[in-house]
Amino acid sequence: MLKETNCPREDRILPIIGTIPVSLLPKKEEIGARLGSETDFNQDLLHKYYNWTLTGNEIIVYTGYGYCDVEIPKTYTYLICFDEQTKSLDVLATVKFAIWNGRIPLNMIESGHHTFCIIEFENGIPDILKELPNWDDIQQGNYKYYKFGLCEKEDVDLILEKIANME
Repeated sequence: MLKETNCPREDRILPIIGTIPVSLLPKKEEIGARLGSETDFNQDLLHKYYNWTLTGNEIIVYTGYGYCDVEIPKTYTYLICFDEQTKSLDVLATVKFAIWNGRIPLNMIESGHHTFCIIEFENGIPDILKELPNWDDIQQGNYKYYKFGLCEKEDVDLILEKIANME
């Protein structure tokens, strides 16, 4: 388990790769079938998830593989636009739910697993995120892993330097 406190600051970026339609989120029946007789699962989390409804300040996104094990809710303070850094901006964005491998809501984003996240933006979804590809585009490979990402503002320079050295 790689906790966020042990994760290098330059790795602490939650990519926002593309949008996910509500219809792809796991339903109560599907989750129940996957969990079976599992009784240790966080019932409070499931209750919140089952009773959740998408609001105008929320977006469902594919975030790729978790950079470390991040407990949620998790709030980020900065949205990086990697291609046009002048469009990056201060935000208050909270990950409300993490859907592990698109199948089960967890109370964390797990390192190394495909994750859908439900993110709430305090001041509305930034217009720049309208450029995100949808799930169909992602499935066809029409996306860029590092186009947008959420992080802490104090980590931006370290993250940008690392990404620049990867290209």
